Amino acid sequence: SKNNSELLVLVTPELVRPIPSSQPAPELQMPEQFMKGTRATAPRTPGMEVTGPVPVKPPQPSMPVEELVRLQKTPQAQAPTAMPYQLVPIPLQPQPQAQPAPAPPKSSGGSEQR
Repeated sequence: SKNNSELLVLVTPELVRPIPSSQPAPELQMPEQFMKGTRATAPRTPGMEVTGPVPVKPPQPSMPVEELVRLQKTPQAQAPTAMPYQLVPIPLQPQPQAQPAPAPPKSSGGSEQR
């Protein structure tokens, strides 16, 4: 049977620029109403009036490569060394102790000696 509940995704191999606010958003012409009970407008990324303009200056200034190389060559101030430690595995439950083997039973009669 035919089922028309699939999601349609359009992918373009080109970069898309923002649409000016004076221009209407492009729409797909559909012969029937897509889905009943949904919003009349599609969700969109907020415009510049909400997000504000893109900052011209980057939030973090860049560092010249020469300065980075100079910082890597200078010896770093060594932090005081801590006492070395070793991680040793510790069993979570103690191992059961092995019971000593019982002594052989003594015979009540004497043993024959020759």
